Amino acid sequence: MTKQERQKYSEAYNRAQKRFERKYLKVVNAALRDQINGFVAVLRKDGVTVAVRDMDTVLMNNGIAKAVQDMYKEIGVYFANREYRSLRSQLRTAKKGFGFDLDWIAEIIRYFQLQLLTKAVLPITETTKEQIRQILKEGEEKGWGVDQIVRELNSSELTLWRARMIVRTESQKAAFKGRQMAANKIEYATTTEWIAANDHRTRHSHRRVDGDVVEPGKKFRVPIYKDDAVIGYEEMTGPGDPKASAGNVINCRCTDAKRIVFDEKGLPVEKTGFVISE
Repeated sequence: MTKQERQKYSEAYNRAQKRFERKYLKVVNAALRDQINGFVAVLRKDGVTVAVRDMDTVLMNNGIAKAVQDMYKEIGVYFANREYRSLRSQLRTAKKGFGFDLDWIAEIIRYFQLQLLTKAVLPITETTKEQIRQILKEGEEKGWGVDQIVRELNSSELTLWRARMIVRTESQKAAFKGRQMAANKIEYATTTEWIAANDHRTRHSHRRVDGDVVEPGKKFRVPIYKDDAVIGYEEMTGPGDPKASAGNVINCRCTDAKRIVFDEKGLPVEKTGFVISE
């Protein structure tokens, strides 16, 4: 793609993502508030010692798990369909009503059970615990009573900024999963082109790989910066790769575009058993 084509592609991607972010921000924030409210209820009833002792049990509700799984099902399937249509159009063999939604939803649920519970849900809950501990520590140092601790815990900003980060990060990972499912469903090999958002908020490392294209089965070499110097590289399957470091995934707004591989005769190249790695 040209730079202008990548910019247009990125803008369309981010418009779609913003729609999902608006929808799921309230859902995720409510789930985080439920965790805090559960702790507050025990704190008021039984005091700090019991609330801290029972924190693991109190915070492990199903709200976060359901919110994240619902995000992956809706966003993942949306981008799977979008990517699959794009790939079919490159073959000029449009298939109407191909109907892979149920297959993709089942795959996402399996993925959730195997990966997301430990990589998303549990870390989110651990961060809630750490927020509570920090407030309790501050309360102890400043001599707060239970009412003041509760007021701090009930601050809307305590969960709202986290909800924004969670929704943006996990929706990016869900879109990655959707594009991956579409490429796995297509019967031909595909290349992948990194498309950065390219504005003032884009990581410098992601600007560096904007427009890079990798062959089937290969990964992007994303530079790691310390100050202004490159100190290493991280291999990523694409933007939103759940195996990548937090610094390359959190709040990322990049996307990628997949292209069918054609041989010298203009015929699409079969995968010959190749499947995109998880």
